Amino acid sequence: MSELVSAAEAFVMTEQSRQDATIVTITEPDANGEEPALTATEQLATYFYEDVRQVLRRAGFDLSRELGAPPEYADDAELFLRLLCADMERLWQYQLITGLALMLTTPIERLGDPHAVLYRAIYRVRQSLDVEQGSVRLRPVLRLSDGLGDSISAATGARAFLVAEWTRDAALRRVPVRPPRYHFAWVPTQPALFDENALPLAQRYDALAPASGDLTLLQIAAE
Repeated sequence: MSELVSAAEAFVMTEQSRQDATIVTITEPDANGEEPALTATEQLATYFYEDVRQVLRRAGFDLSRELGAPPEYADDAELFLRLLCADMERLWQYQLITGLALMLTTPIERLGDPHAVLYRAIYRVRQSLDVEQGSVRLRPVLRLSDGLGDSISAATGARAFLVAEWTRDAALRRVPVRPPRYHFAWVPTQPALFDENALPLAQRYDALAPASGDLTLLQIAAE
């Protein structure tokens, strides 16, 4: 897959930033060989869909336009969200990404300024060799939530970004992410940097699960 190399985009978490996080741990079948009802990637994509749908209702902006989708998707936000989540589930399934972050930010005053984050929703999959026996119907899930807060619906000119934790595996990076396997042609465009000095250590991205990829903005390529 071809990648565009450019200056990093910086995102600043402040004391007012809200954050939700969902971490799904991949586990092995239990002693009886039973598999969970949902795979780890299916479960993570389900949380992503439900959460983003609520965010879009509160924020009231066109996510398809923000991510570079063809203009016809602006008339059907629900369809776009379903296709988006299906593509993200495949990216997790094929191990092209291990993490995803939806970022809502305030407008910047000057080109090159860091983006102040209003809200960040993190979705990550992690491996575990140390799994508690018992529940096999669902993957072990960690959900942490600040909630959206009133600033999301009141924000004027808010922007949305999708940041992916992209694989460092050279062979996987060459795999094309485009139709027909995916609904959209996805490209990692530029590196993303998180300034998290205002957050407690336990709430920072790397503390939620060990990083295994490179943080990069994800966009839909123009056809």
